[in-house]
Amino acid sequence: MTEIINEEAPDRVIVFGGDCLIGQAPFHYLHELYQEKLGILWIDAHPDVSTPKEHPHGHAMVLSNLLGKGDPSFSKYLTTPLNPKSILHVGLQEPTPAEKRLLQELNITYTVQSDSMIGLNNIKERISQNSFQQIAIHLDLDVLNPQEFRSLLFTQPHGPKIEAMEGKMSLEQLTQLMKEIDHLVEIVGLGIADYLPWDAINLQNLLKDMTIFKE
Repeated sequence: MTEIINEEAPDRVIVFGGDCLIGQAPFHYLHELYQEKLGILWIDAHPDVSTPKEHPHGHAMVLSNLLGKGDPSFSKYLTTPLNPKSILHVGLQEPTPAEKRLLQELNITYTVQSDSMIGLNNIKERISQNSFQQIAIHLDLDVLNPQEFRSLLFTQPHGPKIEAMEGKMSLEQLTQLMKEIDHLVEIVGLGIADYLPWDAINLQNLLKDMTIFKE
C-alpha cells in the first residue's frame, strides 16, 4: 500500500476493509504530508497502543506503531512519528491494565466513554488548541454497539468468544458525529476497519455452487 500511495501522491486517502492495520500506511503518509497541521480522530472501542510484548496481532498496535513505539519492524521505516497531542480517542471503552500503562507511557490523554461519548465540543476544543487544519479519521466499526450494528467481529455466528470490550456507540450517535466533523474541518484521511458482513458472506457461500448461477 505504501508504494501505491507514494506513487499516486494524493491529497486525501480513503481506505475501506480489513482490520486496523489498513490505517497504518495512509496515516503515516498523511502525517508526513501535513505535519503538525494534521489531527487524528481514533474512533475505536480500543486504544490500539499495544506492542509485540502485549499482543500477538498487529491490528492492536497500529497507533503505537505510528507513534514510533510499537513493532520495531515498522518503526524502522517511520520517518515522522505522530505527536501524542494530535490524537483524540472517540468511543473508547475501558482499556486493559497493560493498555493503561502504555497510554501513560505514550503520553496520550484519554477519557473512557462507557456512559457518554465525546462530542463535537470536545473535538472543536482539541482542534483549536492545536491549530489543526486537517483531520484524519480512523473508524473501527467495533466502536458501535453490536446489538445495533451486526457486521462486526463480536457478532460472528457461532464464533468464539472475543476477549475484548464491545463498543457502545449507537449508529445514530456516530452518524451525527461524522456529519458534524465533515462540516467542521477538512477531512483528508478516512480508514474504515473491521467491517464483517456475516449475512452477506453466508448468503454467498449458500448460493455459490448452484448451477443456475453458472453458464
